[in-house]
Amino acid sequence: MSVRGDIAAGGGSWLALRYGLPGLVLALPGIPLLLLVPAHFVDGLGLPAAAVGLALLAARALDLLVDPLAGHACRSAARARLLLALGAPLLLAGTALLFLPAGTAGLAWLFAGALATWVGWSLLTVPLYALGATLAGDDVARARLASAREGFIIAGTVLATALPVVAGRADDIGASLHLQWWLLAALLPLALWLPWSLAACADWGGARAWADLLPRTRALFAAPPFRRLLGAYFLNALANAMPATLLVLYVTHVLAAREWLGLYLVTYLGAGILALPAWLWLARRTGLLRAWILSMAWAALVFLLVPLLGPGDAVAFALVCAASGISVGADNALPSAQQARLATRLREASGHEDAGLAFAWWGVATKLALAGGAALALALIDAGGFEAGTAAHDDRGDTALVLAYAVVPVLFKLAAVWLAWRDAGRGSSPGGET
Repeated sequence: MSVRGDIAAGGGSWLALRYGLPGLVLALPGIPLLLLVPAHFVDGLGLPAAAVGLALLAARALDLLVDPLAGHACRSAARARLLLALGAPLLLAGTALLFLPAGTAGLAWLFAGALATWVGWSLLTVPLYALGATLAGDDVARARLASAREGFIIAGTVLATALPVVAGRADDIGASLHLQWWLLAALLPLALWLPWSLAACADWGGARAWADLLPRTRALFAAPPFRRLLGAYFLNALANAMPATLLVLYVTHVLAAREWLGLYLVTYLGAGILALPAWLWLARRTGLLRAWILSMAWAALVFLLVPLLGPGDAVAFALVCAASGISVGADNALPSAQQARLATRLREASGHEDAGLAFAWWGVATKLALAGGAALALALIDAGGFEAGTAAHDDRGDTALVLAYAVVPVLFKLAAVWLAWRDAGRGSSPGGET
C-alpha cells in the first residue's frame, strides 16, 4: 500500500515504520548528552559542576527561539525539508565537539558544542513531530504513529546504551562517547531521508506570514488545555532530567559500582520497551491522562527507595532500575499522543493548523526542563560540598548527591501528578479526553 493509501486507511504499519524509524536515530545522542557528557566534563576534564550546568543552561537559553521559529516555518513540504537539511550537519558537528572533546576543552568548547547540537536536533525533530499530527487522520492513527516513534526512540536509546557494553568500554566514558558518535554519524542519513520522503504526503495547511507567529502563539497559550498539559509535561521532564544528569556520579561515588553502569541503563530501558504494550492497553481502557498519571506515580514510588541504598547495594539498585524503567515508555508515548490529540482539538476549535507550532513549544518546555534540571542538579551537589574529579567524597557531599539525584526529582514528579490529576478530577484531560 502507498503512503497516501496508508493515511487514508487510518495509518498502516508501513507508514508507522517509516515515520517512527527516525526516532531511533534522533534518540542516539540522548543518553550521552544527559548522562555522559556532563559527567565527562566534570569528572573527566575537571570542570566545576556548577559551571558546567550554567554553560549547558546558557546554550539552551539561546536555542529556545529555534523551536517556535521552526514550528511556525514548518507549514509546507519545502520548508520542512529545508529544516531537515540544515539540522543534520549541525547535529553532527555539535555532537563531535561534545563526544570527541580535546583534552584541553573548556566551558567555551562545551557551550559551542551544546548549542550546535541542540539547534540541529531541533531542526530535525520539529518536522518529525509535526508530521505525526499532519499525517494521521484520527486519534487511533495518531496514537499509532506516536507509539511507533516513541518505541523507536526507546530502542535507539537502548542501542546507544548497549554499544559500549557490548564493546567492553562501558566503564570508560571517553571511549563510550567515541563509539556513540560514530554510530550516530552512520545512521543519521535515515533521520534525514525518511521524514524528507514523507513531507510531501502531509497536510501542512499552507504557509503563513511571519507576522502571524505572535498571534498564533498567544492563541495557543490562551487555551487552558494547552497550558495544563504543558505544565505537567514540563514538571515531569524536569523530574527526569535531574537523575539522568547525576546517574554516572551517583553510581560511581555513592554505590561504588561504576562497572554496573551499562547493565543499569540496559535494564532500565529494556523494562520500558517490554512494558510499553501494557501501558498502551491501559490507556485504551482508562484514557491517556490516567494511564500517564499512574506511570508517573509508580516511578515516584519506586524512586523513594533510592535514598536507602549505598555501597554494596549494586544488585538492589538494578532492581530499582528495572522497576522504575517500567514507566519510561509510558512517560514518552502517552504525553506525546496527548500532544498530537490536543493539536487536532485546537485545530478543530480555531480552524488553524498549528501542530508544528504546538510541538515547537513542547520542544521549548523539554529543553528548559532538561537544561534546567541539569543546571539545578549540578548546582545542588556543588553547593552541598560534592567535589568533582576525586575518587572519594565526604558524607556531606554524598548526601547532597543523593538528595539531588533521588529526593528533589520525586517532589517535581509528584507536582506533575498533582497538576495532571486536577484535570482528571474535572473529568477531562488536557487533551480533551473524558
